[in-house]
Amino acid sequence: MVADIVERYPDVDIRRIMREFLNQPGPPQRGRIETEYAFVQIDTRSKTIIINSQATHLVVSPCNYGGVRWWFMCPACNRRCALLYYTGSVWTCRKCLGLHYKSQQSTKTDPWTWYRQAERIARRIDPEFTIKDGFYAANADWWYFPKRPKGMHTATYDRMRAEFFYYLDRGGKMLMGGAMRILENKYA
Repeated sequence: MVADIVERYPDVDIRRIMREFLNQPGPPQRGRIETEYAFVQIDTRSKTIIINSQATHLVVSPCNYGGVRWWFMCPACNRRCALLYYTGSVWTCRKCLGLHYKSQQSTKTDPWTWYRQAERIARRIDPEFTIKDGFYAANADWWYFPKRPKGMHTATYDRMRAEFFYYLDRGGKMLMGGAMRILENKYA
């Protein structure tokens, strides 16, 4: 059974909210911030936050070298968390919704696991890089990998390029192996 993944749901990140909130002029006690998915009102004195008319408590924990870290208190389970996800009615934590990360569902026999690894390496050089088609990626040529950026050591670039093509090769082998098994079963 494939579980729901967090990437499918809108989220609100307390770290991003507090970064924007604390950069506003004036004493950081009350404020309003508009995020991609929500309108947020913050009151740091009473440690409450209102996300699209849903009130949630905030918790503060001290950091080792000074400062504090802010957390949401999940309205459903009272667990502290940095992200709340929206399902259409309430904002709750990942555990309450039974959500998982995409990486928790990947297996080494899935070709897209290997393609995502290759894509992750290429994104370290070019953040806009994507692998759109598995068959195309399996037959990728040397020109498919992003060009070496100015200032990157040649040895580092060569190592990343070798890893990229290793992962593409593994993904291609898994893809072809799966296709061969299907053909063998069909014509056996």
